[in-house]
Amino acid sequence: MLNGSNMKNIYGNMNDIAELIKSNYTQHLILQIMKLFGSIEVLGNPTNLINNLGTGVEDFFSKPINGIVKGPLEGIKGVASGSLSLVSHTVEGTFGSAGKITSNISKGILSITQDDEYIKQREKSKIQHKPNNFVEGLGYGVSSVAEGIFSGVKGVFTKPIEGASEGGIGG
Repeated sequence: MLNGSNMKNIYGNMNDIAELIKSNYTQHLILQIMKLFGSIEVLGNPTNLINNLGTGVEDFFSKPINGIVKGPLEGIKGVASGSLSLVSHTVEGTFGSAGKITSNISKGILSITQDDEYIKQREKSKIQHKPNNFVEGLGYGVSSVAEGIFSGVKGVFTKPIEGASEGGIGG
């Protein structure tokens, strides 16, 4: 969305003013395109990653400074709080982006299988098993990978037999 601009006391000939307006809208357009690419899920939502990292870094510096102003004990609390914020926001942003990237890769690979029954089963499992924390999510991820490998190996042997029984040798 390109918003209007309010320019006051602009002097110059028509070409200068037109160039100023063009430059203004070009900057707005580039910013909007960067926001669009920054929020693309295929890339892991880099905007979210940068926002998380920025918040963590800001807290890392501002919380100790704000604490020191109040006193030495508050300064120590500020250092601890700022450090914790930096670590937690860095982990959240990094794993959030990595999770989105791997999720999109998984969806792409899943569509290659062209096995509608397996795709429905995976989607149902995804809805039923929402992790509540990092450890639970890691467990679900490991379990899902193991299940996918087992299902793939099993399919190499069972799918040709199913195809042959349904469609003869060509199946």
